[in-house]
Amino acid sequence: MLSKILKTIKYTSIKGSIGERVTRLFTSGLNDEEYYKIHDLLLKKESGETTQIDHLFISPYGLFVIESKNYKGWIFGNEKDKYWTQSIYQYKEKLFNPIWQNKGHIRALKDILREFGEIKFISIIAFSPSATLKKITIDSDHTYVNYQMNVSHIIKKYQEPLISDYHARKIYEKLNSLKIKGLNAKLNHAETIQKELKKQHTQASTATCPRCGGSLIVRVGKYGSFKGCSGYPSCRYTQKS
Repeated sequence: MLSKILKTIKYTSIKGSIGERVTRLFTSGLNDEEYYKIHDLLLKKESGETTQIDHLFISPYGLFVIESKNYKGWIFGNEKDKYWTQSIYQYKEKLFNPIWQNKGHIRALKDILREFGEIKFISIIAFSPSATLKKITIDSDHTYVNYQMNVSHIIKKYQEPLISDYHARKIYEKLNSLKIKGLNAKLNHAETIQKELKKQHTQASTATCPRCGGSLIVRVGKYGSFKGCSGYPSCRYTQKS
């Protein structure tokens, strides 16, 4: 088990560090006097579990929570769907909805920063240039799925001060003081991620619709057999048989 966890840490570090370095590069032009930046923020949630935020920019204009993704191929996704699709030629893979993932980060931050009252959170999913965002549907305000090179442009769209610089700095100081460091913390977090990924993979490959929770049944269409949700036409989820 330990060797698997260490491999997970190594893999996620290599995979994530590429995208994270690019994101840092394209956000380096933001004024340090306006934006307090924290990278690779590992925090403990009220539940006792941990959550890891790739980048957090704290400013009078809001808190920008950035989830960096280093994927290749075409990316398809809907904010309401639990899983998105990564397509590389004929190969397709399911990935957990990164908007949902970032919402989890934001919920944890809201709990931790409850004493500061109402705070505006802006969710940004930043894909590397290796990916092609083909069809992404977003319904929520202040939620963005874009490329890493456009992150600073999105952040600069927000220019209306909502909190004082003093409170922004206090938020920064609190989160920095709560940041978990050390190998043991990374080991525990990596183990949690590994278990969750295994669970998600199982759910995506079983006979349960990942979109609505209904059962999947085998259907025959123009191009052969496939699995479709029993809730059709209300739910139009399909899976290659």
